[in-house]
Amino acid sequence: TGNWKTSRSLTSSLPLICLSVNNVRFKKEKDSKETIKTYQVGYGQKKKLFTLVKTPPYVLDPIFKKKETPISLEKQREVIQPEVERLSKEIEKVEEEMMKHPIETMSFDQITKLAKSKGFNNFVDAHFPPKDISIYNSLHMEYPYKKIVHWRRPKDFMKSKPKIFADDIDPNDIKQGFLGNCWFLC
Repeated sequence: TGNWKTSRSLTSSLPLICLSVNNVRFKKEKDSKETIKTYQVGYGQKKKLFTLVKTPPYVLDPIFKKKETPISLEKQREVIQPEVERLSKEIEKVEEEMMKHPIETMSFDQITKLAKSKGFNNFVDAHFPPKDISIYNSLHMEYPYKKIVHWRRPKDFMKSKPKIFADDIDPNDIKQGFLGNCWFLC
């Protein structure tokens, strides 16, 4: 058996029914009145007793709260250092090779063909390389963030092919990032 709670959704006057589970309980909001009814569901020996609370609003209240232990900046740097070194070497190699060509006058298709012919599968913007200097002045500032910025491409952390917008464009697709800039969510 389980305790069933109902609340009304914001978009509809129909009740929304949720089942209380082991590690989550429902907490009643202040100043709300509730109507409690007990029902038996089933027939014969398979009857189960359920309590319905019919008046909103209820909110989920986790019994166990997850606490994050902050990882020091030094430890974060240590963990991603091999990737940073590999990426830095790749960027230097791409910059060195691409500087030999008049990229400013080339079309996107020509640049893509050139990069692929040189064995470069990933585009690196020379004006915004994946380095700390792109997001803050590392020569004159102390590190301004609580986390180390780990530069990754979407394919490195997404299971499926990345899409900018799955459906129509929505203002909720753009979120404020911890860097103080807005980033698209995939």
